[in-house]
Amino acid sequence: MMIGAMIWGSLSDNVGRRRALLSALFVNALFGIMTAFMPTYGIFMTTRLCSGIGIGGGIPIVFAYYCEFVTQPERGRHLSWLLVFWAIGGVFTALMAWIIIPRTGITVVLDEEHHFSSWRVFLVVCSLPSFGAVIGLYFMPESPRFLLEKGREVEAMIVYKKIFKWNNANNPGAEYQLTELELPSGPHRPLRHNPPQGVGKNFVSDISYGLEQLLWFISMVPRVHQASEK
Repeated sequence: MMIGAMIWGSLSDNVGRRRALLSALFVNALFGIMTAFMPTYGIFMTTRLCSGIGIGGGIPIVFAYYCEFVTQPERGRHLSWLLVFWAIGGVFTALMAWIIIPRTGITVVLDEEHHFSSWRVFLVVCSLPSFGAVIGLYFMPESPRFLLEKGREVEAMIVYKKIFKWNNANNPGAEYQLTELELPSGPHRPLRHNPPQGVGKNFVSDISYGLEQLLWFISMVPRVHQASEK
């Protein structure tokens, strides 16, 4: 998870929190569902590792991204609700395992006769919420802070107006008073690796960059292991 945080943390500074979070969730969902079809234990563990890295990439981004859409007085309460979904996810996983995977008697024997056994179905089902999150996040706007840092003030103003409307849905008389924007100060953190041409232009290129960084790390693991044995 730390590896994913390093990869997608730098990616979010370059292409935006929303797009980086989208790619991290997609990597988690993609490798999670691929795990169900892996024929050997080694490949199975590799895909699980990649799925976990995708989860790690989304964790630091989701909190920063979510905070931008709630008012400061309500931020603590909303973040608490966000953390509650960790527990809900654990309950969901346990419940799906209890329903799908056979536990006793002849059902266990019969399940072993099927090529696509119940635990594979369980892995597919557990990956579905990630795909749902990708679809939902696709319709969300980009981080207004990122837009400001990139000099896209007009787009940032539009996003802030949407945020104001969402936060005042129960107060139709509220008046939008933001008339000017101040760019955040401080230097930008450079990426460790230069992104390929096209990163930031579309969702597919953002995912490809995240996968490239992930595969680069995986390719380095055997080299580090060989060097440590010498």
